[in-house]
Amino acid sequence: MHIVFPILAALLCSIVYLWATSSIPWCGTHRRATAGVLAGVLVTEMILRRVDMKWHVGGGLQAVFETILMTFVLTALPIGLVRVVSALYARLRPLPPAPKDAPEAMTRRQMVEAGTGIALLGATGSMLGWGMTRGRHAFEVDELPVKIVGLPKALDGYVIAQISDIHTGEHVDERQLDEGLDRVREA
Repeated sequence: MHIVFPILAALLCSIVYLWATSSIPWCGTHRRATAGVLAGVLVTEMILRRVDMKWHVGGGLQAVFETILMTFVLTALPIGLVRVVSALYARLRPLPPAPKDAPEAMTRRQMVEAGTGIALLGATGSMLGWGMTRGRHAFEVDELPVKIVGLPKALDGYVIAQISDIHTGEHVDERQLDEGLDRVREA
């Protein structure tokens, strides 16, 4: 199980690599640098994850690299879908060839793919970043009075707490979990 995520992440990062090198001119001319950045993020996150699991240090830095990696992983499928749709559209309506003496510019297809991919990366990164920095502290307490016909008087005013959607583990430790439980105890 420990090997499945790195393999899947590497495959999905390859989709991001293919998108970046074909849609963004700088990445296309600097393929090794692009591959190096993606591989560096993947390897660094895996190393920091192991260090954090074994010695319980470096969790903040590992969280940063995990956010970056998860941004690539979660946007790979939509980016791949946009590329497939764009390629199908290009087959149905091919563009005339550009004159040989014309300066090389981004095509409309590259602009659409690049813009869509950058928007997906930005939106996914923003949501993951918010969730890792703010969302894990955004505990909510909703009080809902329930009227039960025939409830014995001894149970009138009895409070039941239902706690859900707790994501404990690497990013939410016991101290942060206690912070949320203290809010329940106060209610």
